[in-house]
This record gives sequence, structure tokens and C-alpha cells, in this order.
Amino acid sequence: MVGPFGMTVKSTMRERALPMAKALTRRGHSVTLIVPPWDSPNEAGKTWQDGGVQIINTRLPQAKGPSFHFQLTATLVRATLDLKPNVIHLFKPKAYAGLSHLALAALRRIDRHQARLIVDEDDWEVAWNDMNNYSPLQKRFFAWQEPWGLRHADRITAASRVLQELIEDLSIPRYKVHYVPNGVRSNANPVAAVKAFSEATFQPEPGGWSASFGPVSAPGEGFGQGVRATYDLFGRPVILLYTRFFEFQLTSLMAVIARVNLFMPEVRWLVVGQGYFEEEKKLEAMARAQHLEGKLIFAGWVPQESLPNYFAVANVALHPYDETMLNQTKCSVKLLDLLSAGVAVVASRVGQNAEYIVHGKTGLLVPPQNLNALADALMLVLKNRQLQHRLGREAARYVNNVFSWNVLVEEVEAAYKE
Repeated sequence: MVGPFGMTVKSTMRERALPMAKALTRRGHSVTLIVPPWDSPNEAGKTWQDGGVQIINTRLPQAKGPSFHFQLTATLVRATLDLKPNVIHLFKPKAYAGLSHLALAALRRIDRHQARLIVDEDDWEVAWNDMNNYSPLQKRFFAWQEPWGLRHADRITAASRVLQELIEDLSIPRYKVHYVPNGVRSNANPVAAVKAFSEATFQPEPGGWSASFGPVSAPGEGFGQGVRATYDLFGRPVILLYTRFFEFQLTSLMAVIARVNLFMPEVRWLVVGQGYFEEEKKLEAMARAQHLEGKLIFAGWVPQESLPNYFAVANVALHPYDETMLNQTKCSVKLLDLLSAGVAVVASRVGQNAEYIVHGKTGLLVPPQNLNALADALMLVLKNRQLQHRLGREAARYVNNVFSWNVLVEEVEAAYKE
């Protein structure tokens, strides 16, 4: 497996390639991840094992400018071919993985290797051109590189249904495209560990959802006590926003916050995560301007191992998406984290969200841009403790079974076979 960047800063290799590789290893395959840690240079040259998978961080060239890119690509290609692989899985048809694909395809034509070349597509990469501070030349190159890489792959693993459709729109035969969404990490905390609810809590309500509103505060046995104490959340209903902020407009989020505050001023918003462009600071300023600063708690970036304590505090989590190409095609690991941990989630019905959430059973889906409906769905869950527990329990059961990497990896193997 060849990546476009390292394992530390960005998530694709850490949250998608590595769990996929571990699942393949459990099925008897020998898997190596080769990554160019230009984004975490202190990791350059390190090699280690994780779950039976060998991870190689290549050394970085001393050259600057275009020579750096060519030399780093050559390093990736040499390290890959030294392993004499049967299959080379290139993660993203872009940047260094895309350049490696170009070189490997050329080398295969002159019989330097006969490995199958598989491309993984977990975003519609051209949609990032407007998000990132790329130069005009880089934007043009990436806009060419993505379709070239997809058209010249022996097989493609696509992380979402919409990506699958877009790839087929490039006149790529359907049989070449394998739907492989992101899966639940093997170390994800099941609902019983995070929420510690008893089975008695989840007795079905006669006639469906109860119209009577029970207590709003989730129990806090063990998990989350420190978080509640730190942020003075005992006895308060909590909405969790676990995000990188680019999926929605801050003005839209503030409209939802304001509506919830109008009807339920006791609610607190626990914001976990950092934006690419300091959006959390902008949101804090907007809340202050509307005299809502006391309702929002900014926890910032939280290490993976500490997330269960924050999830345990939440009565409900909000996962809002605008209807953009980026959101329609992406496959959110954060949403999977919430669902697999047994958190009740209200999400926008955009793209892959509707694959992970069965509306009314494992969460609630709301039409995109319907801000009043988002706020009302949040308040519905907040006011109904049985509903919180039932949605959380069923979400954990569903995604931990259907979207386990041990299940999804069978489709990856199908992509690898002749």
C-alpha cells in the first residue's frame, strides 16, 4: 500500500489504509504500508509493525523544488518494487501516490514488474482544489491526475456510493469499481463500554417514540466523569459537535444553536475538534456576538484514546453537512466513531451519511440546509431519554456488524484477484 502522505497529520493512511491492511493480515496476507512523511518529517526513515502490518516511512530527499518531488516519488517506487508485491494499492490518485502510479504503470509496460495496480478513492479529489491553498498549476495538475489514475487502474476501491457513480461516469466499467466504505476500527469502543447502559434501559416504547419527555442527562458511570467535572456539565443536557468544520457554514450552525437555545437554554454544546482555518475561533466570536458564548464549550483537538470520555457525556451528537460535492462523496470516519460508540446522532441526509444511518432506527436524518428541522430533531432526542438510548444502542449494533473491516475486506480481496 502506497500513500500520498504520512500517518500522523492527515487521516487516510491511518484511518483507512491501516485498518484495511490489518484486516487483510488477519486473513493471511502480507501487507506493507509505504508512506512519504513530508507532512511529518520527524517520522522520516522510521519502520515499525502495527497489528502485523509493516509500516515504512521513507526518508525525505534533501533537494528542493521539483527535484524533491521526483526524488521522493522514485524513493516510493523503489521501496515498493523491492518487496516484489503481487498487488500495489495506491491510496488516492493524487500527489505522490498518483506520481508513483504513473511510474509503476510505465515500468510494468517494459516488464519491470507484473503487480496489479489498485487505486483507492476516498474523496473526489478535485473538490479539494477550492478548499486548499493550491497554486493554479497544482490545481490543473490534480484535475488531470485524478481521472488519469482512475482510468489506468486495474481495479478501484471507492469509499462511497456517490464516488462509485462518479467513477463510472468517467466511462470506467462497473466491474472495475469496488464499493469499500470506511469501516469501524477494531479498537472502537462498543456501546456497552462507552455508555454502560443496562439492557433494561432499552425496553421498546409502546406505539413507537414516547411523547412524554424523560430526564435529559445521560448517566455517567465511569466514562465522562472527568469531562463533566472539567466543564461543569453535571445535570446539563449536552449536544456534541465532533468536527473539522469544513463540512458546513458557520452561519448555518449558529442558526441551529440559536434555535435550540431559544427553546432549551439549559443545553450546552461540547465542540471537539479543530478546523483547518481556525473556524473554532470564528465560531466562538459569532457566539459571543449573539450572547451565546456561555453555551459553547471548546475542547479543541482530543486524542483518539480520550474520545470515549467525551462521547459518554453527549446526549446527542450533531453531524451537519451542506450539500456540496466534497460532502456528497466523502465517507466520514468521525460519524462512524460516534455511531460505533453508541451515541445518538442527528445528521444531514447527504451522501454516505444515509448509508451509515438508518433513519429512525440508528439515528435521525434531516434534509440538508433545513436548519429548523436539524434543531427540532436535536431537541426531540434531548427530551426523550429512551430514544437517546435506543438510537445509540441500535447504531452501535448496526455499524459494528455491517461496517466491520473484517466484513469489508472481502470486497478488497475481490479487487485484488485476477
